[in-house]
Amino acid sequence: MDKSLVVFDFDHTILNDNADTSVFNLISNKDMARKLWDQYEEGKWTEFMNKVMTFLFESQISYDEIKNELISLPLVPGMTDVLEYLGKNPAYDCIILSDANSLFIKTILEAKGLMWTVNEVITNPAEVESSGKVVIQPCHVHSHSTCPSNMCKGTLLSQLKQKKGDNYYKKVCYVGDGSNDLCPCLQLSSNDFAFPRIGYKLEKRLQCIMSSEKGKIHAQIVKWESGSDILNVIRTL
Repeated sequence: MDKSLVVFDFDHTILNDNADTSVFNLISNKDMARKLWDQYEEGKWTEFMNKVMTFLFESQISYDEIKNELISLPLVPGMTDVLEYLGKNPAYDCIILSDANSLFIKTILEAKGLMWTVNEVITNPAEVESSGKVVIQPCHVHSHSTCPSNMCKGTLLSQLKQKKGDNYYKKVCYVGDGSNDLCPCLQLSSNDFAFPRIGYKLEKRLQCIMSSEKGKIHAQIVKWESGSDILNVIRTL
């Protein structure tokens, strides 16, 4: 059977929000929240989120409270239909490739009844320690200087395809929204599809490259607003 690979970012792609930043809703002292934000350094998101988790722990905010915040977040309209279609169809492998973390993604997908639809989640490992504190580890080490220090999605997608063999997937679809989704999109072939969410950074980055260096983009570009836009194309593969 010919198989296709469908890769999703998570925040603002499957989830219509950002799981990591949603936990700031639990911080009642907005001055403290702003001071926390001031500690963020570009490209060091995982280190920053560990500082946030330490602050929540020291503020006696439990993981149950974090969990309740996470499961209240909505999915992108139509995304449930996309994931269920892929989960029921053996012609597709469905992968999440996200700079969030394993604990938050699993918590949300299980609450929505969608964990079964996903073959693999590639992200920053996270767990609740016996003390009750959430600790997040960087996903991997890489040498691509234009990507965040803890994750190069292009490298991870390349490794995933190599593991399966060069011709295992007849097509690759990459669905995303952010700047860190550009790297994997640049390695897609003319047989593949890049799905940038309309109005988000990935769409703008792709447009800039297509205006100035069109030869760098080989994939077919399908802009989307809801899950139905994605599903309409996937059904034709």
